[in-house]
Amino acid sequence: MSDFNLAEFIQAARDAAVSDSPTKATLALMKKTLAEPDSVAANMGDYQKDDVVLFEDSTVSIWYVRFQPGTVVPPHDHQIPTFIGVYSGVEENRLYRVESEGLNHVSTRNIGAGEVLSIGPNGIHAVQAVGETPSEAIHVYLGKLTTIERSLFDWETGQARAFTDDAYDELVRTV
Repeated sequence: MSDFNLAEFIQAARDAAVSDSPTKATLALMKKTLAEPDSVAANMGDYQKDDVVLFEDSTVSIWYVRFQPGTVVPPHDHQIPTFIGVYSGVEENRLYRVESEGLNHVSTRNIGAGEVLSIGPNGIHAVQAVGETPSEAIHVYLGKLTTIERSLFDWETGQARAFTDDAYDELVRTV
């Protein structure tokens, strides 16, 4: 077992993002890294915020993401390939498709420590932590996430809205 090193992971993700097969290379990196979730957890560091950009350039964005129990993040897209690697807790991902009658729930995937979820550029998901403890994960996006025009989706109508802080606050749910 080798200790997780964030700087080395970031460099490996940057290399994967510019490889001949960035989706395949990034998924392989995430699976290899998250195979040792305890090492990732022990070496990630402590963050005060629930969303922290660890690295971003035009080819890849790497985030620390924590979801708190009792809060459901509204359905949203990323517009780029997305890889979620949970190293602590359980993250529930409700996957949706927009159809003529509104937002259609397609499936639910619970991602626990050591597991990876890949979401394509057209994917839509809502997220929450399962249980009484937060989930913690590394999210890798193949592109510069902070500059992409993304959408949030109304829970009832499925109507897309610009992903803004105000729209997010209006659509977030507590359970």
